[in-house]
Amino acid sequence: MRRRGELPATAAAATVGAALGIALFAGGALLLYAGQGFLTSAGLLVGVALAAVAAGVWVGGPEGPGPGHRRMLGRWMLGVVVLGVASFAASAWLRVPAIQTSTLGPPLGMVLFLAEPAYALAALLAALEARRRGREGARALRPASGPGG
Repeated sequence: MRRRGELPATAAAATVGAALGIALFAGGALLLYAGQGFLTSAGLLVGVALAAVAAGVWVGGPEGPGPGHRRMLGRWMLGVVVLGVASFAASAWLRVPAIQTSTLGPPLGMVLFLAEPAYALAALLAALEARRRGREGARALRPASGPGG
């Protein structure tokens, strides 16, 4: 029997996971499109993305039973804002070729297209998982009710 709130939590985690995958794939493709030394560049981008995801999961998981409502709302807002900033930066990247060839263009693109979305969305995923675990723990501690309970 499905518990109340189980499906929306799963849908939220699936949505955030899909957004994380899409952001990393699109950001990596955008940075690799015109780059030289494909294998070296790809290795660096994968390393940066994985490090950002690891940092987001590490920071996103709270010490207590689960994050409060305001903290969860803040994580959702951060994820939305970061993806919005990345989309505007990607538009500028594609429309102004001088950004791609400038000294700070590729490192800034790596931060805006890969590291920032990966960190924010991984922190949100960790908070969603912590909230799910907190709810399951609270259910286990709740006294049984009903006949004979």
